[in-house]
Amino acid sequence: MFYAATLYFGVAGNLVACHPETSHVSPPPSDDTSTIGMDIDTSHAIDDSNYSGKFTNFYILGDSLSDSGGIAQVASKILGRRSPVEMDPPFANDSFTNGKVAGKVLSEKLGINLETGWNFSNYNFQGNNYAIAGATSGEVTDPIQSIILNNFKIYNQTTALIKQHQIKPTDLTFLEIGGNDVMQILKESANPQENQHDKQEQMIDLAIKNERQALFALANHQEHHIVVMNVPDIGKIPAFNKDSQKSALATQITKEYNQKLSTVIAEVNAHHPNTVKEYDLFTEFDKLLTTFGKLDPKNNTTDQCVTINFSDIVTGKLTPTYVSGCDDSNINNHFFFDDVHPTAWAHQQVGEQLYQLVANWN
Repeated sequence: MFYAATLYFGVAGNLVACHPETSHVSPPPSDDTSTIGMDIDTSHAIDDSNYSGKFTNFYILGDSLSDSGGIAQVASKILGRRSPVEMDPPFANDSFTNGKVAGKVLSEKLGINLETGWNFSNYNFQGNNYAIAGATSGEVTDPIQSIILNNFKIYNQTTALIKQHQIKPTDLTFLEIGGNDVMQILKESANPQENQHDKQEQMIDLAIKNERQALFALANHQEHHIVVMNVPDIGKIPAFNKDSQKSALATQITKEYNQKLSTVIAEVNAHHPNTVKEYDLFTEFDKLLTTFGKLDPKNNTTDQCVTINFSDIVTGKLTPTYVSGCDDSNINNHFFFDDVHPTAWAHQQVGEQLYQLVANWN
């Protein structure tokens, strides 16, 4: 799938010993949507929206669908390393796939360069791609993962963007988040003896609240073009598609998340007309799987091609391992790269569809 698998960082002592204080940026509660995000310090924001194409600048907020070096760089900072985490082939472009991620496909079609950016603790790097693999909208609850990932929740990323850039109405922002929130909800709902519905609703509501705050903050800072991508059917990824009960629950929670997200998008557009367009990946996902399956009788739409041990990130290197029957000669016959992410073909299709969505946007 397009979202980072839950990241398990091993050797907890090594990680805790060298991490900076986790940044907890939370959106202030407000019934007045016009004030959301207006407390963000923009005194050091620069005017670099100078591209001459359809849009004057392009920003990305999200997770592994769009991460092109983010987690490799910020993990090295938090771990106190001098160089980015190495991501060996078949990783490509320091992304969790074997080609260009969808956000990079879109940026190239727009003619706008992508640079990883962040702003947390004492670290600041000017860029326009704030997506970090494993990022969530709500809180990461795992005590080890949270050390890194709670610096990059969707409102943290939005805050970094607004701090660094003087946003123009002719800029474009692509925001995609929520898949990791859905998977975290599923992980914490694993006990079949408990009624988890109330807890699931609370976690969904927190994630949606933060996504809402991010969208209003962008709109209040004069971003007039925001594309929001919803969550694909998590029940169909290899991490869940082998168990019918788990798959059904994953699909149900994904639908609930997306329904609430659509309500938020409608609310933002009611205050800021024609500011947000929704790309419905949930609906497109089935179409992509069907199309890919018909392209070649050898194509596989259910199984992963590699496994990844995320705990290796503390060593400064991530090396995917091919599963039996899969190698570099047939990886492109697999829809799924690992148990969560797609291979390059799906990213390319989504990137091109995103471009079609924004190409004629006035």
